[in-house]
Amino acid sequence: MGDFKHRIALAALAGTLLLSGCSADPGEDPQPAADTAPAQETTAPAEAAGPTPVAYETRASDGNPSNDQAYIASAFFWGLVGNSYGLSGQWTTDGNDPAHIAQLWENYFSDSLMEKLRAAEPGSDLTGVANWALLAVAPNDSSDPVKASAACKPGMATCWFLSNKDGRMSTVDNPIYSEAPAAGPNQFLSSYDVILPVSLTEQDNAEGYMSAVLKLNLTFVPNPTPDDGRAPYLIDSVNNELVDAKTDLLSNRPDLVFSDTM
Repeated sequence: MGDFKHRIALAALAGTLLLSGCSADPGEDPQPAADTAPAQETTAPAEAAGPTPVAYETRASDGNPSNDQAYIASAFFWGLVGNSYGLSGQWTTDGNDPAHIAQLWENYFSDSLMEKLRAAEPGSDLTGVANWALLAVAPNDSSDPVKASAACKPGMATCWFLSNKDGRMSTVDNPIYSEAPAAGPNQFLSSYDVILPVSLTEQDNAEGYMSAVLKLNLTFVPNPTPDDGRAPYLIDSVNNELVDAKTDLLSNRPDLVFSDTM
């Protein structure tokens, strides 16, 4: 497997991710407009529509905040590892805009956290605000070593793998990771093995997968406006870690099958 530190171009959302852009050739002088040309109205470019917000699936509460928060954290995790907006490369195409992360998670994030994301500049460092709140790769036509799988298209409900052996999604939920301190009030800590679809430029754009461990570290606040379609407890900070990430050819894992459905 390839070493994550040297090969994968995954957006950690903890540093600046630069996009290449087009500009005029500095050696050419712009041509002046003809005097007889009619005045043209200038229109600001339309902003990218961004993602469809991940819906919160309500469930009956047992009145225990810890249990409710664990359920919300689990739902957030499944949306995080399977959402096509980041894994198809669309977030990168849209300019790495943190406001779109707020849009994606508007049913899960607190007003305070969404305000911080909307105020952040595209490509800005989100460490301490929403670290690893989105798993994002470059578009499939990028030259980055690791990029979106050709199978993962923007707008898909999900982009993930199923296992032929047992029919379950290959991502495995491990209990609270032992090296972490005990979770405090309104905090969720847990560790998950993840396997994500990617393609590998250095392997002639072959389909591949990335494996890693995702350590969730979330804090919650009560939803001040219950029954508004959002979770009863809202995520107020995201300090996740992605570790031990490696890539390999999908052909080396015949048990994995791509799926875009639940």
